[in-house]
Amino acid sequence: MKLYTHQAACSLSPHIISRELGLDVEIIRVDRGTHRTSDGKDYLAINPNGYVPALVLDDGEIMIEGTAIVQYLASLKPEAGMMPEDARSRRLVQSLLNFIATEIHKPMAQLMMPAYAPVKDALYRHVASRLDWIATRFKGEYLTGNSFGVADAYLFVCLNWSQWNGVDLKRWPILEAFMKRVGERPEVAAALEAEGLAPRADGVFFGSFHDAESIRTEAILRRFNEVFLLTHDPAALQDLVAEDCVIENTQPAPDGSRHKGKADCIAVWTEIATMQGAHFEPESIIARGDRGEIRWRLVWGADHASSVRGVNLMRVRDGRIVEAQGYVKAS
Repeated sequence: MKLYTHQAACSLSPHIISRELGLDVEIIRVDRGTHRTSDGKDYLAINPNGYVPALVLDDGEIMIEGTAIVQYLASLKPEAGMMPEDARSRRLVQSLLNFIATEIHKPMAQLMMPAYAPVKDALYRHVASRLDWIATRFKGEYLTGNSFGVADAYLFVCLNWSQWNGVDLKRWPILEAFMKRVGERPEVAAALEAEGLAPRADGVFFGSFHDAESIRTEAILRRFNEVFLLTHDPAALQDLVAEDCVIENTQPAPDGSRHKGKADCIAVWTEIATMQGAHFEPESIIARGDRGEIRWRLVWGADHASSVRGVNLMRVRDGRIVEAQGYVKAS
C-alpha cells in the first residue's frame, strides 16, 4: 500500500496508525504547490481533489478521506484494538471521528488560511467551545479509555496545529497532557521523525527541523542525491565528500563492505551513479543537526516487483559527507 502525505497535515493520522499496526505502507510525500509526488507522479491523477491523504491499495483501489482510511487500516489488524469490535464502542469512535473532522479539523485549518481572516474571531470561539467539549470526553489516558486508537491519533494531529493557528492549548491542561502522552509513544515518535517533525521545548507540540545546521545538512544531502537521480555526473561528489569519509555499504551481509577515504568512497558512489539498466526513485530526505537520512527505491525492471527499498544514514561535517551507512529491505 501507498499513503500519500504532506508534512504535519491530517495525513499524519493514518501514517501514525499504519506504524502502530506494523503495516507495510510506503509513505509518499506530495508537494503542496506543484502536486508532484516524491516518486515523480502527478498527485491530481491519484486524487483530483488535490488534498491528502490518499491510500492506494495493493490491487490499485484508491481510498480518500482520512477517517475512512484509518478505519480500513484498523480493520486489517482488529486484534490490535485501534478500532473497537463491539458495535456500541465502534459507534462511539465513529462519532468521535466525525466530530473531530467537522468541528475541530475544519475550523483549525481555516484559522491558518488568509481567506478566513475576516471571521477569525468567530472561528476561535467555535474552536474553543469544541475543545471545551472534547476535553470532557476522556475516559482514561485516551478518549475511550486507556488504549490508544484511531480517534486519538486524529485529535493529536489536529491539536498539533495550535502552535501555528494561535489557539492557546494551555487553557485545556488535559489536552496538553494528552499531546505529551501521545507524542511519547514509540510509533508516534517514529512517524513524526519520518515527517521531519521534532518535539518543541515544551514537549506538547511537534514542528519542523528548522535550525540552521539541519537546513545546511539537508541542502548537502539533496545535492548528493541529485548525482544519483538527475545528473548521473559523479564529478559533483568532489565538493561533497570529506577526505576522511567512511561508507558502510548495503552488501554483503551481515555488515556490508567498508570503504575509507575520499577516493575510495567516490569510486563506490561513481559506480552506483553511472550504472546501466537501473534507476533510483526518491522517497524522502530528512535532516536533523549534522545527521540525515535518505530513503530511496532502486528499480531494475519494468515495475516495483523488480526493486528494493533502502535508506542511507548520513553525517555531515563542515559542508561535506563524512559518514554513510546503507541498509536495504531484503530477505
